[in-house]
Amino acid sequence: MHTLEQFTEDVRELVANNPHFKGTAKFILPEGNVYIHADQEPAYVDNDDAEADCSIKLSLDTAYKLMSGELNNFTAFTLGKLKVYGSMGKAAVIGQILSDVAKAKK
Repeated sequence: MHTLEQFTEDVRELVANNPHFKGTAKFILPEGNVYIHADQEPAYVDNDDAEADCSIKLSLDTAYKLMSGELNNFTAFTLGKLKVYGSMGKAAVIGQILSDVAKAKK
């Protein structure tokens, strides 16, 4: 079973290894939020509930399916398994990072 704490740590690792994203983003999960502060150096991740350039609402299960490659971003969005608020461009960058993680695991 995945936890908010585990997902927060996984996102920290993603942010540390992928400097492509600049700005702020928030994953809105039933268990709480994971906030990416990539608008400054060094970028960091915490569980803030502040306004973000882009917010992505999804479940932990969907998040891990995206990171494993079991589900792709487009399908998740089309099926309503994730919702995007704010900058679609920033959401696309985050989606690409998640896809890159899935490819690297294969």
